[in-house]
Amino acid sequence: MITIRIHGRPTQRRRSDNGVRSETAHRPAALLALLIGELACPGTAVGEQVKAAVLIASVTAALSATLLLRRRNAVYRRLYEEENLDEDADGVPDIYQRTASGST
Repeated sequence: MITIRIHGRPTQRRRSDNGVRSETAHRPAALLALLIGELACPGTAVGEQVKAAVLIASVTAALSATLLLRRRNAVYRRLYEEENLDEDADGVPDIYQRTASGST
């Protein structure tokens, strides 16, 4: 892992499995949207509506991501448990002991 400084903030870069670098510390898009909304409509009621819309969208995105990640984790947990099931307690998961007829 490589740590570099951008504008005084430490930023960590990590190589992914395919060799492409990805930035793990980035500036939130919601702050950029709030800045653009403030610059487009400074001190008006529309500016307040823009702020509210950005904050509502951010909360909605966070909740959606939470739900999706919990569902994904439940699926992977179930698959992991199925792969490591050892009903006969011989130390070898049953998935590796199946015969051609499908019985153990």
